[in-house]
Amino acid sequence: MKKIAFLFFLQIFLFTNAVHADIVQCENLKIKDLFVQGERDDLFGFHNKLTARFSNPDGSLAQCGDFVFVYIENTANAFPGMLSTLLAANMAGKSVTIGVNTNKKARDTTSQTNANQLAYVGFSNQ
Repeated sequence: MKKIAFLFFLQIFLFTNAVHADIVQCENLKIKDLFVQGERDDLFGFHNKLTARFSNPDGSLAQCGDFVFVYIENTANAFPGMLSTLLAANMAGKSVTIGVNTNKKARDTTSQTNANQLAYVGFSNQ
């Protein structure tokens, strides 16, 4: 019986680690490009998504996670808030902090471009 209980808890432990997301945080970024894609007929991989690229303080293109693009589906519950936050930060000239889910990716096969899913975005008035 102890062996069965041990195996049961071992499976639960291993399963919860397997679904744990890796979030990478990147700070002090400026918004370089911001696109909101609608439905497209050209099979573009980022249709129905917000995509963005950011720059580092020195002006170089930032890579948060393993790609320079981030995305969020335009049907996601957080989409309106993230779009508003990005627009407000850009208009105020503020740097942003973003977090990306590195295990959730989008790919555009026509341009061979990949993006990590945007997990959060924020900026500070300091």
